[in-house]
Amino acid sequence: MTTTTSTTAAVARRYVDAVSTMDSAAVGQLLASDVVWHHPGNNRSSGLLVGAVTVNEMISELMGVTKGTLGLEVTGRSMINGELFAVPVHFPRSAMTPSCRWTASMC
Repeated sequence: MTTTTSTTAAVARRYVDAVSTMDSAAVGQLLASDVVWHHPGNNRSSGLLVGAVTVNEMISELMGVTKGTLGLEVTGRSMINGELFAVPVHFPRSAMTPSCRWTASMC
């Protein structure tokens, strides 16, 4: 494992833990200012998001829509290639949304 890959894996692990425990302060600190976020699907948060500010705004919006009940469960192994990280996740049913599954990726 290269230094870049091991660093990416460590940051990815901390990020998933922070989102899983709804630690928004940690989430904000873990995103690089130039993060590129690929969010699959066809909903309000889908698409390509560029920059930590944009990603944090999307997460804040989802927290508001779900009345703070947005959760995250990892459903498979993380995939890491250099600085690219992808992980299959499940957002369990929240106060306002149906349950959904997808692979989110960021680099």
